[in-house]
Amino acid sequence: MRGIYDGYTLIKTNGETTYFAGGNTESGFVGSYEDIANENDLERVYIIKGGPGTGKSTLMRAIAKRAEAAGCETEYYRCGSDSDSLDCVLLDKKLGVLDGTAPHVWEMKYPGVRSELIDVSKYLDKDQLEAHKDEIIYASAMKASEYSSAYRYMKAVSVAESEMLENSSRLFDWNKAGKYIKRFVKSIGKPTGDGGLSKRFTHAVTVKGISCLDTLKHAGRIRYTVADSLSVAPHFMGMLKDALEKEGFTLTVGLVPLGGHVSGIYVHDADICVETGEREEGSKNINMNRFVIRQNEGGVKGKIRLAAKVRESCLSEAVSSLKSAAEHHFTLEEIYKSSMDFEAMFAEIEPLIGQIMLRMKK
Repeated sequence: MRGIYDGYTLIKTNGETTYFAGGNTESGFVGSYEDIANENDLERVYIIKGGPGTGKSTLMRAIAKRAEAAGCETEYYRCGSDSDSLDCVLLDKKLGVLDGTAPHVWEMKYPGVRSELIDVSKYLDKDQLEAHKDEIIYASAMKASEYSSAYRYMKAVSVAESEMLENSSRLFDWNKAGKYIKRFVKSIGKPTGDGGLSKRFTHAVTVKGISCLDTLKHAGRIRYTVADSLSVAPHFMGMLKDALEKEGFTLTVGLVPLGGHVSGIYVHDADICVETGEREEGSKNINMNRFVIRQNEGGVKGKIRLAAKVRESCLSEAVSSLKSAAEHHFTLEEIYKSSMDFEAMFAEIEPLIGQIMLRMKK
């Protein structure tokens, strides 16, 4: 039986600190710019505006690589719809460069003071685009329609997950898990940081399927793997996160956008990571079987299995709709790419990249 954390294809990040900047959910697309690129927290935010295929992702990666070469700490945030594309890069936790166009529309809060706009659409050949007007309108409408279909299926996924969790909560030994978590938190020592909580999406339902980044797999000198059983792991992970947060530990919490379930917890103070999944070499196993009340299984186990099948079927249809949306999106990308003067864009933006590097040195 597949649980809430199962079925995701692992994406290797090759050591880069990488998360998803948002994700497709039962409520539509949900972004996390408020957490990762807030002008109240950063010295400067550069917001790129432009259509599909206008080089936003390429520009962000070029800036990030330049910053890395200069010794800056860089975080990458991939698109929650297309895992091959970038939505945001964060440099030394001081400067952010992000894609501010739909579906993750983002506007300047403090223009000229904390934020700047980079408009790459001005390098488009408008006359050439006009020749593709009908094709652009049609592809845009079909793309929107397929996304709407995907979100309807995701609402059905959400209903099935609620049924799974409602029944698994009747099998979960909350008292026993609470005692274990209390001992676990006590064993890792005292908080030494500022007690901050960073929420990051580690999973996504994308146009290429359901994906999971391996970023947290590289975190933690000591690692624990939570092996699920009958979908009780979401309850355990939620309790563990709350207990650690209450004690004042500094945390990075990995999330699954569908349902907002906790997928992993990195405790900065203790250099410990607890992540859901199959046990890995070198990690310590926390088996959820120990917290399942077997005498309560009865017909509950069958209900969980049925809801899991419904969830998997609806999720498959959601991905199918997203793949159809991607076909129309890639059509738009090709049209806009052919209408862009990339040489002029990078020539004019080069001084801006130089300014960003100067800000980083300061």
